Amino acid sequence: NYAIDTAQFKYQWVFDLDADERFTPELKAECDEMVRKDEKSAYYCSYKNIMWGKWLKHSTGFPVYQMRFHKLGEIRFVGHGHGQREGAAQRGIGYLKEPYIHYNFSKGLADWFAKHVDYARREALVRMLEEEAGKHEKVVGNDRMARRRRLIRFSQCLPCKPFLKFFYVYVVKMGFLDGWAGFQFARMQCWYQFATDSIYHDLRAAKPQKGDLCSRR
Repeated sequence: NYAIDTAQFKYQWVFDLDADERFTPELKAECDEMVRKDEKSAYYCSYKNIMWGKWLKHSTGFPVYQMRFHKLGEIRFVGHGHGQREGAAQRGIGYLKEPYIHYNFSKGLADWFAKHVDYARREALVRMLEEEAGKHEKVVGNDRMARRRRLIRFSQCLPCKPFLKFFYVYVVKMGFLDGWAGFQFARMQCWYQFATDSIYHDLRAAKPQKGDLCSRR
């Protein structure tokens, strides 16, 4: 939001790309077509997660969407957990077919684990504060994004979540088809769920103040 408000953009349309992500010629062509049509305020885009040179097609539940392509002045971002989500869009949000490439493990697994300790704390804090306030973000709609967010909400109530997460990634989503990388990724998701749940219970015991939600390293 700060960049949207302060940067001097040359064009009206922006694609938000992180340093470990890459565009493709096919995605560029599709974005050009959406700009020409100018029918929506923004678009969800999926990504291909690469680990050890292999695309984790099954383990990551491809396609998973995030709002990345948008027209300036027609949508805002809202903070949520360790990242952000889209706010209200003036003309709605569409879907792009072509994904971008995400080298999520380009700095090694040690870096991935270090980042996800902080991510787990943020996710746990959001969950705890929502429960204390007696309300949750309302998930409406019946598209793929709304269904995925309802599934995540439902999973928070299940027991033994870390083991269920491994089973879901490796068996239900057929992560075993991704070979050794798929097995390792399923184990990492199990660990991340365990870290999030553990920090959640730790935060509840410590009763942090609501202002802690905005703290960052």
